[in-house]
Amino acid sequence: MLRMIPWPCLPNRSGRRACGVSVWCISALTLVACGPAAHRSEQRPNLLLVVIDTLRADHLGCYGHGNDPTPNLDALASKGARFESFRSVVPTTLASFTSILTSEYPVDHGVYRNGIPRPEGSPSLPELLSESGYTSAAFVSSFCLSSRFGLHLGFDHYDEELPLAIGLPQNRVIRRGSETTDAALAWLRERDGEQPWFAMVHYFDPHWPYAPPPHFVSEGGVDVTGAGSFGAIVAARRRFRATGEADAAMHRLHELYKGEIRYVDQQIGRLIDRLEDLPAMRNTYVVVTADHGESILEHADPFNHGLTVYETNIRIPLIVTGPTVPTAVVSTPGATIDLAPTLLELAEVEAPDTFRGRSLLSELSGGPAGSPRPLFAEATQPFDAEAGQIWPNRRKARSVLLDDLKLIHTPWRGDRFELYDLGDDPLEEHDLIGAGRVGEYSDFTELENALSSWSAQPPHRIGVGRSEFDVEVRKKLRSLGYVE
Repeated sequence: MLRMIPWPCLPNRSGRRACGVSVWCISALTLVACGPAAHRSEQRPNLLLVVIDTLRADHLGCYGHGNDPTPNLDALASKGARFESFRSVVPTTLASFTSILTSEYPVDHGVYRNGIPRPEGSPSLPELLSESGYTSAAFVSSFCLSSRFGLHLGFDHYDEELPLAIGLPQNRVIRRGSETTDAALAWLRERDGEQPWFAMVHYFDPHWPYAPPPHFVSEGGVDVTGAGSFGAIVAARRRFRATGEADAAMHRLHELYKGEIRYVDQQIGRLIDRLEDLPAMRNTYVVVTADHGESILEHADPFNHGLTVYETNIRIPLIVTGPTVPTAVVSTPGATIDLAPTLLELAEVEAPDTFRGRSLLSELSGGPAGSPRPLFAEATQPFDAEAGQIWPNRRKARSVLLDDLKLIHTPWRGDRFELYDLGDDPLEEHDLIGAGRVGEYSDFTELENALSSWSAQPPHRIGVGRSEFDVEVRKKLRSLGYVE
C-alpha cells in the first residue's frame, strides 16, 4: 500500500520552520529498504551524470516555471528526488566541473577559471571509480572542458569531438546536444552489463551563443538569425548597463535562451528514453544538474555568469532517480561538491579525506538531513582583479549560505557586503545590511566569521596564469567570451 511519510518540519537557525522531505514508500517495511545500503547487490549500480551548462533552476517547469514547462526534466523529477536548494560553488564551466569531480572548492583544486589546467593533487570521481572496477566515459560539448585542462583523468573514454566553429572555420569549439546524445548512446549500447559504468554527459546549448532550432522558440515567432551571437550579447550588456532598461533585443535573447533549454530538455528525454530500452537501466542512477546559472536582466549583469555569486548565477537544479530513490522534494541545502561523495556512496566506494562535500544519500533515501553547514561560492571575474593576488580569485565576489541566510562579500567593489534572507527574498532584491536590519538576524556574526575564515585560507594549489595561455587556447576561449 502506498502512503505518504512526511519528514518532520524542524525549526531552522533563524527560527522559521524548514521542512525536509516527504516520500512515497510501500509500507513501513519498505521505508527501511529506502536506506543508504538498500542499493547493494551483487552488481554495483551504473551511474549517469548529466550536466547542463548555464541552466538556472528557476527556468525549469518542475522548479516553478509554470508557463514554460520542460516536460522531460519535469517527468524525471516527478519520479525521483528534486533538490529545491542546490547550488554551484563557482559560476564558470571548467572550475565548476573540476569541483564536481573532485569535491573541492577552486581554492583547493587550483582551477580558478576557464583555461587553467588542473594541477596535480587530489583524486577525482572517475579516478576513484576506475580504481574500484568501473568503466567510465565522458561526452563534453565545449572547448572549455578540453582534455588539455586535465578533466579527462580517470575516464576510459573521453569524447571531445567539437564540430561547430565560432568565427574562423577551423575554430571548432562546441557541438550541439543531438550529437552529444548520439555519442553517449553509442557508447552505452556497447555495455555488456558485466562491468558497472559511470557516464558523464555535458550539454552546452543554453550557454551563449544562443542558436536553438527555430521550432523551440516560443510562439509568436522570433527571428533567430544571428540574434544570439556573442556580439549581440555583448552589445546587450552595454545597453543595459548604460540605461538600466531592457529593450526588445534583450527580451529576444531571453527567448532564445529559453529555446535552448527546451531543446536540451528534448535531448535529455531522448537519452533517457533510449536508455530505458537497455537492461542496465534497471540498475542505474540518473543525476541531472548544471554547472552554474545565468544572469538574465538582474543585478546589472545581463546574459553573463562568473562575475557574481547571486542566486541567478549559482542556484541550479538537482534531480536524481534510481532504484532506491523515492519521489521527494528535498529542502536541505546542497552544493556541487556533494555530487562526488553521493555517487561514490552509491558505488560503495569510500570517499577520500580530500573531499570537501558530503554524501546526500540519506536525503535521497528519505532519511535525516545532515547538520546545518555553511556552503561557500566564489566568482571568477572580473579578470583585472587578479593582478598581484596570491590566489587569483581573492578580490572577486564570494558568498556563504547557512539555512536561508546568505552573506556576499565583493572586495573589488569597495569591500561591499550584502546580506539576504532567501526565505523571504529569493531574488536578492533587498539587502538587509543596506536596510539596517542586520540586528534582526542572530546568525549574521557566525556567517561573517565563516566567510572571513574561508576567504583567508591559503590556496592548496594554483594553476598556471592566463599569461601562459598558448595562442590556440586564447583564441578559442576568446570566441566563447572568456578571454578579454
